[in-house]
Amino acid sequence: MSTPHQFSDHPETTGTGQAPHGPATGQFPQTEEHALQVHQNEILRQGFSELITLERTRNRRLAKIASFLLPWTIIGWAIIISTVVGVILSIVGVLQVNEWMNGA
Repeated sequence: MSTPHQFSDHPETTGTGQAPHGPATGQFPQTEEHALQVHQNEILRQGFSELITLERTRNRRLAKIASFLLPWTIIGWAIIISTVVGVILSIVGVLQVNEWMNGA
């Protein structure tokens, strides 16, 4: 037969205010394996946190480089396009002068 305190909402406590099975938070005693797992999880969490910080720093650095290079990229393409157009116009001009000289 059950004793009445087994169904109570309030577990028994020791003189320190802790339940006999563990701290006042209601945690059960941790096994060595569980403590090791908690420690490993904390190390992983810190590692991921550091990786995220490094990634954000890297992204900010790349964004600065990209914002610096964008105008030069636009200028570079403008130079390439104007050079190609200039070469085409020069060829057309030479052909027209050649026709004019041959026709004269």
